[in-house]
Amino acid sequence: MRVFAVVAVLVSLAVMADPPAQAAVAAAGARSARTAGPLTVGQALARAASSGRAVPVPGATTTTQTLAANPDGTLTLRQSTAPVRKRVGGAWKALDATLRRDAGGSVSTAVTTSALRLSGGGSGPLATMSALGHRRPL
Repeated sequence: MRVFAVVAVLVSLAVMADPPAQAAVAAAGARSARTAGPLTVGQALARAASSGRAVPVPGATTTTQTLAANPDGTLTLRQSTAPVRKRVGGAWKALDATLRRDAGGSVSTAVTTSALRLSGGGSGPLATMSALGHRRPL
């Protein structure tokens, strides 16, 4: 993703320095706005220019960064040193360590980077942690 962000910033700088390029990016974004899926950088730049507001670029979102197109043709990259969101069911959700009671009586975290389930009682493990496809009963 870092390479993508660097390329996006370089494209933004090149577009800012060349007004005809700004028009070309806006036109390309308008033409491709009819396609389904997350906005591309070009589409977001075109929308930001026409709306006068910053427009997020969902395809560039990761657990630690977001990218937004600004009305002036620049891009803003926001980075965190630790994850602040997780992709759940195809959508990004903010991390939330709130404990919730599940249907079977166990307790688990709402949205975290690694799953934790505390037993609701019985003879099974007291807790089970899951991360990166690995499950560890405790």
